[in-house]
Amino acid sequence: MVRVIRVRPGDAETVRCAKGLDAAMTYLEEHFTEAPTLAELAGVAGLSLFHFQRMFQLRFGSRPKTVETSLRVDLAKRLMLEGESMPEVTRRCGFLYQSHFIMRFKAATGQTPGAWLRGERRPHRG
Repeated sequence: MVRVIRVRPGDAETVRCAKGLDAAMTYLEEHFTEAPTLAELAGVAGLSLFHFQRMFQLRFGSRPKTVETSLRVDLAKRLMLEGESMPEVTRRCGFLYQSHFIMRFKAATGQTPGAWLRGERRPHRG
């Protein structure tokens, strides 16, 4: 039997949870290149690991790792457009290995970093 607990908007526990999740998101946005663990993020939020994972996805519509990867890919795109080398992009985005960076980038965008960059450098017709 599943027990459903309804919480009224404005309930102190709901507000505390939302503030904690927002703090964890801010922490993730500021430290994504350091790959914070779920335990670290849950600690910032002041929630148990299980509750944090469940509530984070409900509040933001994505899992913490998905958000982290998205932030890393966005940074990689900016750095590549600025002319940074692939090893430097890999390092600055917090990846230990270039192969891991390429795999994550391709999973997120559908293209390798090199193919994406070539497409961005091509003159766009409009």
